[in-house]
Amino acid sequence: TIDGVAIAFYSLHICSSRDREKTGHAYKLANEVLPKENEERVIVVGDFNNNIGDIAMNTIEKAGFKATWEELKIDVSKEYTYNAFDPKKNLGVIDHILYKSSAGAKTTDGGIIELKKPLSDHKAIWAEIVFPRELKKAADFQENIDPKTSKPGEVRVMSWNILYKGWEKKGHASWKERSASAVQILAKYRPDVVGLQEESKEQINYIRKALSEYTYLDPYKNKGGGLLIRTKAWRVIKSGKIAIPGRRQASWSLLEST
Repeated sequence: TIDGVAIAFYSLHICSSRDREKTGHAYKLANEVLPKENEERVIVVGDFNNNIGDIAMNTIEKAGFKATWEELKIDVSKEYTYNAFDPKKNLGVIDHILYKSSAGAKTTDGGIIELKKPLSDHKAIWAEIVFPRELKKAADFQENIDPKTSKPGEVRVMSWNILYKGWEKKGHASWKERSASAVQILAKYRPDVVGLQEESKEQINYIRKALSEYTYLDPYKNKGGGLLIRTKAWRVIKSGKIAIPGRRQASWSLLEST
């Protein structure tokens, strides 16, 4: 954990904007939302509905954010996170975890969680990100962290569109059939923060009853898009929601390790 060091965490669910360079959700996120964040250590996760290399994702990366896939040496052109229920109709990797590159962080572990029996139409993704305790000045910033001097801390994050109960299509597992396995996945990877999409109150109540070390931040009042925080390790300093022009939004939280 990162003793006394604050991290800003954003979880979002935006629309595809591959052909809308200056009007899509990604453009608004990169140019209107994230520039207002004062913290240097920033993580953004979610269902982006865009692939790495699209105009949308390039816009976010040009704003100073780096996807974890490259450091994990995962070739996203050969993988997919949607559609887990129907692989023949997959759209590639459209769920991502990014961090602000100027913070000097490194991705040390992570990946796409593969299951024989999918629990949602989206696969969960996770990453372990190491931040240096002392941020380098712009003049002497180096991309690679020297582990002997940087005194890094770790934060494990996850993004998962778990699919609303009742939204399952014919032949897909119901939430009753998926619920126990969903809890097992969270218990196995034990993320510090989970950015959720398409979760219902009933689903969250089930998860929290099984995993009492997590609290749930619900800025949209039972409309999905909330955050699960492992409060035994992290203290919530403040949290809220941000509207992204175009009828989308992001939930956020500023955290400090306990």
